[in-house]
Amino acid sequence: MAFSYSGEIGPRIPAKAAEDEGFRAQLIDDPKAAISEVFRH
Repeated sequence: MAFSYSGEIGPRIPAKAAEDEGFRAQLIDDPKAAISEVFRH
């Protein structure tokens, strides 16, 4: 499954994962929930 990111959301996910260990773990365990969290903010 391929994802296409547009705008600013694409760079926000890896940046948040690099600085937030909890988010990085959630991204591995439950990527849909982790990405939904980025969209909410």
